[in-house]
Amino acid sequence: MVYIGHLARARPRRLFSPTATAIQSAVLLRALHRIEAERGPVDVIHSHFWSGAGAISLMARMAGIPHIHTEHSSAFCREQREPGRTLSPPGARDAKALFRRASRVLFVSSYLEREVRRAVGFGDGLVVPNPVDTDTFAVREMPPHHDEVRLIHVGRLSPEKGLLALVEAFAVAARADARLRLTLVGGGPDEAALRQRVSALGVNDEVTFTGPRPKDDIPALLGASHIYVSNGAVETFGVAVAEAVSVGRVVVAPSHCALPEVVGDTGVLFQPGRPDALVEAIQTAVAQLPTWNVEHCRAFAVERYGLESVAARLGRVYADVAKSKRRWSRDAGPSAH
Repeated sequence: MVYIGHLARARPRRLFSPTATAIQSAVLLRALHRIEAERGPVDVIHSHFWSGAGAISLMARMAGIPHIHTEHSSAFCREQREPGRTLSPPGARDAKALFRRASRVLFVSSYLEREVRRAVGFGDGLVVPNPVDTDTFAVREMPPHHDEVRLIHVGRLSPEKGLLALVEAFAVAARADARLRLTLVGGGPDEAALRQRVSALGVNDEVTFTGPRPKDDIPALLGASHIYVSNGAVETFGVAVAEAVSVGRVVVAPSHCALPEVVGDTGVLFQPGRPDALVEAIQTAVAQLPTWNVEHCRAFAVERYGLESVAARLGRVYADVAKSKRRWSRDAGPSAH
Protein backbone atom coordinates (compact mmCIF):
# COMPACT_ATOMS: atom_id res chain seq x y z
CA MET A 1 0.00 0.00 0.00
CA VAL A 2 1.24 3.50 -0.83
CA TYR A 3 0.10 6.48 1.24
CA ILE A 4 0.50 9.81 -0.55
CA GLY A 5 0.51 12.91 1.64
CA HIS A 6 0.93 16.56 0.65
CA LEU A 7 3.54 18.19 2.83
CA ALA A 8 3.07 21.57 1.20
CA ARG A 9 1.01 23.15 -1.54
CA ALA A 10 2.51 26.45 -2.58
CA ARG A 11 3.61 28.34 -5.64
CA PRO A 12 7.13 27.18 -6.51
CA ARG A 13 9.78 29.73 -5.60
CA ARG A 14 13.44 29.86 -6.50
CA LEU A 15 14.92 29.60 -3.04
CA PHE A 16 18.58 30.14 -3.84
CA SER A 17 19.28 31.44 -0.31
CA PRO A 18 20.70 28.60 1.81
CA THR A 19 19.11 30.12 4.91
CA ALA A 20 15.64 30.27 3.33
CA THR A 21 15.98 26.69 2.08
CA ALA A 22 17.10 25.45 5.50
CA ILE A 23 14.16 27.15 7.24
CA GLN A 24 11.63 25.72 4.82
CA SER A 25 13.17 22.25 5.05
CA ALA A 26 12.86 22.34 8.85
CA VAL A 27 9.16 23.22 8.52
CA LEU A 28 8.67 20.35 6.06
CA LEU A 29 10.53 17.97 8.36
CA ARG A 30 8.11 18.73 11.19
CA ALA A 31 5.20 18.04 8.82
CA LEU A 32 6.83 14.76 7.82
CA HIS A 33 7.16 13.74 11.47
CA ARG A 34 3.45 14.42 12.01
CA ILE A 35 2.56 12.23 9.02
CA GLU A 36 4.80 9.42 10.25
CA ALA A 37 3.25 9.65 13.72
CA GLU A 38 -0.21 9.22 12.19
CA ARG A 39 0.52 6.81 9.31
CA GLY A 40 3.81 5.10 10.06
CA PRO A 41 7.24 5.33 8.40
CA VAL A 42 7.53 7.03 5.02
CA ASP A 43 9.51 5.01 2.45
CA VAL A 44 9.87 7.56 -0.35
CA ILE A 45 9.53 11.33 -0.78
CA HIS A 46 8.42 12.60 -4.20
CA SER A 47 8.78 16.23 -5.31
CA HIS A 48 7.81 18.13 -8.46
CA PHE A 49 9.33 21.18 -10.20
CA TRP A 50 12.98 21.99 -9.48
CA SER A 51 12.33 25.58 -8.40
CA GLY A 52 10.42 24.54 -5.29
CA ALA A 53 12.16 21.26 -4.50
CA GLY A 54 15.44 22.34 -2.90
CA ALA A 55 13.97 22.38 0.59
CA ILE A 56 12.30 19.01 0.01
CA SER A 57 15.61 17.53 -1.09
CA LEU A 58 17.31 18.85 2.06
CA MET A 59 14.45 17.57 4.23
CA ALA A 60 14.79 14.11 2.66
CA ARG A 61 18.49 14.12 3.44
CA MET A 62 17.81 15.16 7.05
CA ALA A 63 15.20 12.39 7.40
CA GLY A 64 17.30 9.72 5.68
CA ILE A 65 14.53 8.91 3.20
CA PRO A 66 15.01 8.30 -0.57
CA HIS A 67 13.90 11.23 -2.71
CA ILE A 68 12.29 10.96 -6.16
CA HIS A 69 11.91 14.13 -8.21
CA THR A 70 9.70 14.70 -11.26
CA GLU A 71 10.60 17.59 -13.55
CA HIS A 72 8.00 19.48 -15.57
CA SER A 73 9.50 22.94 -16.07
CA SER A 74 9.91 24.57 -19.46
CA ALA A 75 12.75 26.73 -18.05
CA PHE A 76 15.22 24.17 -19.45
CA CYS A 77 13.84 24.40 -22.99
CA ARG A 78 15.40 26.33 -25.87
CA GLU A 79 11.91 27.34 -27.00
CA GLN A 80 11.22 29.11 -23.68
CA ARG A 81 11.87 32.82 -24.22
CA GLU A 82 9.29 34.40 -21.93
CA PRO A 83 10.94 36.84 -19.47
CA GLY A 84 11.15 35.41 -15.97
CA ARG A 85 10.70 31.81 -17.12
CA THR A 86 14.14 31.10 -18.54
CA LEU A 87 16.88 29.32 -16.60
CA SER A 88 19.45 31.59 -14.95
CA PRO A 89 23.03 30.39 -14.25
CA PRO A 90 22.32 30.08 -10.49
CA GLY A 91 19.13 28.21 -11.32
CA ALA A 92 21.00 25.82 -13.59
CA ARG A 93 23.51 25.06 -10.84
CA ASP A 94 20.76 24.49 -8.26
CA ALA A 95 18.74 22.29 -10.60
CA LYS A 96 21.72 20.13 -11.51
CA ALA A 97 22.63 19.72 -7.83
CA LEU A 98 19.04 18.76 -7.03
CA PHE A 99 18.94 16.15 -9.80
CA ARG A 100 22.27 14.65 -8.77
CA ARG A 101 21.18 14.33 -5.13
CA ALA A 102 17.88 12.62 -5.94
CA SER A 103 17.53 8.84 -5.77
CA ARG A 104 15.59 8.96 -9.06
CA VAL A 105 14.75 11.76 -11.47
CA LEU A 106 11.67 11.46 -13.67
CA PHE A 107 10.74 13.59 -16.67
CA VAL A 108 7.23 14.05 -18.07
CA SER A 109 8.49 13.62 -21.65
CA SER A 110 11.51 12.42 -23.59
CA TYR A 111 11.72 15.92 -25.02
CA LEU A 112 12.17 17.43 -21.54
CA GLU A 113 14.78 14.82 -20.66
CA ARG A 114 16.78 15.85 -23.73
CA GLU A 115 16.45 19.55 -22.94
CA VAL A 116 17.59 19.06 -19.33
CA ARG A 117 20.60 17.09 -20.57
CA ARG A 118 21.45 19.93 -22.96
CA ALA A 119 20.84 22.73 -20.42
CA VAL A 120 22.54 21.37 -17.29
CA GLY A 121 24.33 18.20 -18.36
CA PHE A 122 22.10 15.80 -16.44
CA GLY A 123 20.45 12.97 -18.37
CA ASP A 124 20.24 10.06 -15.97
CA GLY A 125 16.47 9.85 -15.63
CA LEU A 126 13.30 8.00 -16.58
CA VAL A 127 10.27 9.22 -18.54
CA VAL A 128 6.92 8.95 -16.75
CA PRO A 129 4.25 11.17 -18.38
CA ASN A 130 1.63 13.24 -16.65
CA PRO A 131 -1.49 11.18 -16.00
CA VAL A 132 -4.88 11.86 -17.57
CA ASP A 133 -8.14 10.67 -16.03
CA THR A 134 -9.41 8.82 -19.08
CA ASP A 135 -12.69 8.03 -17.30
CA THR A 136 -13.49 11.69 -16.70
CA PHE A 137 -12.18 12.51 -20.18
CA ALA A 138 -14.01 9.53 -21.64
CA VAL A 139 -14.22 8.95 -25.36
CA ARG A 140 -17.29 10.49 -26.98
CA GLU A 141 -18.89 9.86 -30.33
CA MET A 142 -17.84 12.44 -32.91
CA PRO A 143 -20.69 14.96 -33.38
CA PRO A 144 -22.21 15.43 -36.85
CA HIS A 145 -20.03 17.76 -38.90
CA HIS A 146 -22.06 18.43 -42.04
CA ASP A 147 -23.30 21.88 -40.96
CA GLU A 148 -20.62 22.94 -38.46
CA VAL A 149 -17.04 21.89 -37.73
CA ARG A 150 -16.12 23.08 -34.26
CA LEU A 151 -12.51 23.73 -33.30
CA ILE A 152 -11.53 24.32 -29.68
CA HIS A 153 -8.54 25.46 -27.65
CA VAL A 154 -8.39 25.17 -23.85
CA GLY A 155 -5.86 27.14 -21.86
CA ARG A 156 -4.57 30.50 -20.74
CA LEU A 157 -4.92 33.28 -23.29
CA SER A 158 -1.29 34.35 -23.10
CA PRO A 159 1.53 35.04 -25.57
CA GLU A 160 3.26 31.65 -25.27
CA LYS A 161 0.11 29.92 -26.53
CA GLY A 162 0.43 31.44 -30.00
CA LEU A 163 -3.25 32.28 -30.19
CA LEU A 164 -2.97 35.44 -32.31
CA ALA A 165 -1.39 33.33 -35.05
CA LEU A 166 -4.01 30.67 -34.45
CA VAL A 167 -6.99 32.99 -35.00
CA GLU A 168 -5.33 34.37 -38.13
CA ALA A 169 -4.89 30.86 -39.52
CA PHE A 170 -8.45 30.02 -38.52
CA ALA A 171 -9.77 33.07 -40.40
CA VAL A 172 -8.00 31.92 -43.57
CA ALA A 173 -9.39 28.39 -43.20
CA ALA A 174 -12.89 29.72 -42.42
CA ARG A 175 -12.95 31.77 -45.61
CA ALA A 176 -12.47 28.51 -47.51
CA ASP A 177 -14.93 26.49 -45.39
CA ALA A 178 -17.92 28.35 -43.95
CA ARG A 179 -18.68 25.49 -41.55
CA LEU A 180 -15.70 26.26 -39.31
CA ARG A 181 -16.18 27.62 -35.79
CA LEU A 182 -13.56 28.24 -33.08
CA THR A 183 -14.06 28.27 -29.30
CA LEU A 184 -11.35 29.68 -27.01
CA VAL A 185 -11.76 28.43 -23.45
CA GLY A 186 -9.88 30.38 -20.80
CA GLY A 187 -8.82 33.87 -19.83
CA GLY A 188 -5.58 35.76 -19.73
CA PRO A 189 -3.61 38.84 -20.72
CA ASP A 190 -4.07 38.34 -24.48
CA GLU A 191 -7.87 38.30 -24.40
CA ALA A 192 -8.37 41.95 -25.38
CA ALA A 193 -5.84 41.71 -28.22
CA LEU A 194 -7.42 38.48 -29.42
CA ARG A 195 -10.89 40.01 -29.45
CA GLN A 196 -9.61 42.98 -31.44
CA ARG A 197 -7.88 40.72 -33.92
CA VAL A 198 -10.94 38.52 -34.34
CA SER A 199 -13.01 41.64 -35.07
CA ALA A 200 -10.44 42.98 -37.55
CA LEU A 201 -10.40 39.62 -39.35
CA GLY A 202 -14.20 39.68 -39.66
CA VAL A 203 -14.79 36.38 -37.83
CA ASN A 204 -16.72 37.61 -34.76
CA ASP A 205 -19.59 35.28 -35.57
CA GLU A 206 -17.29 32.28 -35.96
CA VAL A 207 -15.15 32.71 -32.81
CA THR A 208 -16.49 32.29 -29.26
CA PHE A 209 -14.70 33.34 -26.07
CA THR A 210 -16.04 31.40 -23.08
CA GLY A 211 -13.76 32.90 -20.42
CA PRO A 212 -12.37 30.66 -17.67
CA ARG A 213 -14.45 27.53 -17.10
CA PRO A 214 -14.39 24.99 -14.25
CA LYS A 215 -12.37 21.85 -14.93
CA ASP A 216 -15.56 19.80 -14.69
CA ASP A 217 -16.91 21.59 -17.78
CA ILE A 218 -13.97 20.73 -20.04
CA PRO A 219 -14.89 17.11 -20.98
CA ALA A 220 -18.29 18.23 -22.29
CA LEU A 221 -16.78 21.17 -24.17
CA LEU A 222 -14.26 18.85 -25.82
CA GLY A 223 -16.99 16.33 -26.56
CA ALA A 224 -19.08 18.97 -28.34
CA SER A 225 -16.14 19.85 -30.59
CA HIS A 226 -14.49 18.04 -33.49
CA ILE A 227 -10.90 19.31 -33.55
CA TYR A 228 -8.55 20.48 -30.80
CA VAL A 229 -6.03 23.09 -31.96
CA SER A 230 -2.77 23.97 -30.23
CA ASN A 231 -0.11 26.48 -31.28
CA GLY A 232 2.00 26.75 -28.12
CA ALA A 233 5.60 27.93 -28.27
CA VAL A 234 6.80 25.46 -25.64
CA GLU A 235 5.17 22.36 -24.16
CA THR A 236 6.98 19.90 -21.91
CA PHE A 237 3.92 17.65 -22.03
CA GLY A 238 0.58 19.23 -22.97
CA VAL A 239 -2.15 18.06 -20.58
CA ALA A 240 -4.97 19.77 -22.49
CA VAL A 241 -3.82 18.07 -25.70
CA ALA A 242 -3.72 14.68 -23.95
CA GLU A 243 -7.24 15.23 -22.61
CA ALA A 244 -8.49 15.99 -26.11
CA VAL A 245 -6.89 12.78 -27.38
CA SER A 246 -8.61 10.84 -24.58
CA VAL A 247 -12.01 12.23 -25.63
CA GLY A 248 -11.28 11.12 -29.19
CA ARG A 249 -10.88 14.46 -30.91
CA VAL A 250 -8.59 15.16 -33.84
CA VAL A 251 -5.63 17.16 -32.53
CA VAL A 252 -3.84 19.79 -34.59
CA ALA A 253 -0.52 20.69 -32.97
CA PRO A 254 3.01 21.90 -33.78
CA SER A 255 5.57 19.22 -34.52
CA HIS A 256 7.95 20.37 -31.79
CA CYS A 257 8.65 20.00 -28.07
CA ALA A 258 6.76 17.12 -26.43
CA LEU A 259 3.66 17.34 -28.61
CA PRO A 260 4.62 14.61 -31.12
CA GLU A 261 4.98 12.21 -28.15
CA VAL A 262 1.60 13.18 -26.73
CA VAL A 263 -0.28 13.18 -30.04
CA GLY A 264 1.31 10.16 -31.71
CA ASP A 265 -0.87 9.16 -34.66
CA THR A 266 -4.04 10.69 -33.18
CA GLY A 267 -3.81 14.03 -34.93
CA VAL A 268 -2.17 16.28 -37.51
CA LEU A 269 1.20 17.88 -36.80
CA PHE A 270 2.45 21.01 -38.57
CA GLN A 271 5.75 22.87 -38.78
CA PRO A 272 5.75 25.61 -36.12
CA GLY A 273 6.12 29.22 -37.17
CA ARG A 274 4.47 28.66 -40.54
CA PRO A 275 0.91 30.08 -40.73
CA ASP A 276 0.27 28.31 -44.03
CA ALA A 277 1.21 24.98 -42.44
CA LEU A 278 -1.31 25.57 -39.63
CA VAL A 279 -4.05 26.38 -42.16
CA GLU A 280 -3.23 23.22 -44.10
CA ALA A 281 -3.23 21.14 -40.90
CA ILE A 282 -6.72 22.41 -40.01
CA GLN A 283 -7.96 21.53 -43.48
CA THR A 284 -6.37 18.07 -43.26
CA ALA A 285 -8.03 17.46 -39.89
CA VAL A 286 -11.42 18.46 -41.30
CA ALA A 287 -10.94 16.05 -44.22
CA GLN A 288 -10.25 13.20 -41.78
CA LEU A 289 -13.46 13.62 -39.78
CA PRO A 290 -15.63 11.21 -41.81
CA THR A 291 -13.29 8.28 -41.06
CA TRP A 292 -11.92 9.35 -37.68
CA ASN A 293 -11.49 6.47 -35.22
CA VAL A 294 -12.29 7.79 -31.74
CA GLU A 295 -11.70 4.37 -30.16
CA HIS A 296 -8.13 4.31 -31.43
CA CYS A 297 -7.54 7.67 -29.74
CA ARG A 298 -8.98 6.31 -26.52
CA ALA A 299 -6.75 3.22 -26.60
CA PHE A 300 -3.69 5.37 -27.28
CA ALA A 301 -4.48 7.67 -24.34
CA VAL A 302 -5.19 4.83 -21.91
CA GLU A 303 -1.94 3.07 -22.79
CA ARG A 304 0.29 6.16 -22.82
CA TYR A 305 -1.00 8.31 -19.97
CA GLY A 306 -4.08 6.75 -18.42
CA LEU A 307 -4.17 6.74 -14.62
CA GLU A 308 -3.58 3.01 -14.28
CA SER A 309 -0.69 3.03 -16.76
CA VAL A 310 1.10 5.94 -15.09
CA ALA A 311 0.37 4.60 -11.59
CA ALA A 312 1.92 1.25 -12.54
CA ARG A 313 5.08 2.94 -13.80
CA LEU A 314 5.33 5.11 -10.69
CA GLY A 315 4.68 2.08 -8.51
CA ARG A 316 7.62 0.26 -10.06
CA VAL A 317 9.87 3.27 -9.44
CA TYR A 318 8.70 3.59 -5.83
CA ALA A 319 9.21 -0.11 -5.18
CA ASP A 320 12.66 -0.11 -6.77
CA VAL A 321 13.83 2.92 -4.81
CA ALA A 322 12.39 1.67 -1.53
CA LYS A 323 13.84 -1.79 -2.07
CA SER A 324 17.29 -0.46 -2.88
CA LYS A 325 17.40 1.37 0.46
CA ARG A 326 19.21 4.20 -1.25
CA ARG A 327 19.52 6.28 1.88
CA TRP A 328 21.10 9.66 2.32
CA SER A 329 24.58 10.22 3.66
CA ARG A 330 24.47 13.67 5.27
CA ASP A 331 27.83 14.48 3.70
CA ALA A 332 27.89 12.66 0.38
CA GLY A 333 24.24 12.52 -0.72
CA PRO A 334 22.57 9.22 -1.73
CA SER A 335 24.63 6.08 -1.47
CA ALA A 336 25.34 3.92 -4.49
CA HIS A 337 23.27 0.86 -5.32
